Amino acid sequence: MTAIQRGIAALALLAIIGTAARAPYRYRATWSAVGYERDGTTHAPLWSPPAPGYQPQWLLAPESKTVTEVHLKAGMLGLWWGAIALAAVVAMVLVAPRRRRR
Repeated sequence: MTAIQRGIAALALLAIIGTAARAPYRYRATWSAVGYERDGTTHAPLWSPPAPGYQPQWLLAPESKTVTEVHLKAGMLGLWWGAIALAAVVAMVLVAPRRRRR
């Protein structure tokens, strides 16, 4: 393995760690005043997931809003990690030294 390939592997590992720090979570929020529910995606570290009842900054408003459900979007996170791994493998193959044929 060349130094460039080791660098690519290190960058891929850093990218995976970065996505773990911004993992996607699906939430459901309820406005208690009108009973309106909203689904969406928020981001938080894997080691500190948001809990039901948290108040993200975008929900701060005069109305009473509460996040009632929060679930990790493992499929999306897996796609991110798979794409990072695939890009790293392709880059490693492209920078691999070639043999000369005579």
